Amino acid sequence: MLTGLTVRERTEADIAACVEALRGVYAADRYPMRWPADAAAFVTARDVLAAWVARREGAVVGHVVLRSGAGHDDAAMWSAATGLPDSGHGLIARLFVVPEERGTGLGRQLLDIAVAESWHRALWPVLDVMAANTAAVALYERLGWRRVGGREFPFSDGSTAPMYCYVAPPDPSLR
Repeated sequence: MLTGLTVRERTEADIAACVEALRGVYAADRYPMRWPADAAAFVTARDVLAAWVARREGAVVGHVVLRSGAGHDDAAMWSAATGLPDSGHGLIARLFVVPEERGTGLGRQLLDIAVAESWHRALWPVLDVMAANTAAVALYERLGWRRVGGREFPFSDGSTAPMYCYVAPPDPSLR
C-alpha cells in the first residue's frame, strides 16, 4: 500500500535514516552481503547522478541511486549488450526496501523512477545484483530486464560471490 508514502530526491539530511533502513534490510536479507565498514559511504555511493528516498511517517522505507556506468567493472558486458560505450549507461544501485514495505510495489516504483531518469539523461539503464538476492533477480526478470553476463564479485577478505549483470528493456518511447 503506497498511501502516505512520499518519494523524493535524497538529501544529505536523509543519509543517517537511510543507513538505519539499510540495517533492517541487512538483518532480514543480508543486503549488502557484507555490512560495509562505512555504511553512509555505501548508501551515498560514488559517481551519483541522482538518488531518491521513500519515506512514510518520517522514516526512510526505500532508497535507490542512479550512477554513471562509466568505468564500472561490468561495463564491457553492458556495452556488448547495448552497443554503447560504458559512458552510455546509467547504473541503478543501492535499491532497497525495508521488510515491512515489501509487496507494496515500492521496489518497482523506485526502480521505475531511476529507469525514467536514466532514459531522460540518454543513458541505457543497467544494474548488477548478487545471485543470492533471489527476490531482486526475480523482480528484474519479471520486468523484462535481460541478464547479459555475470562474474565473481571480490570481497576485501579475498572471498567471492556470484553476481549477475542486467540491461533494461529498450526504452518504450523509442519503439
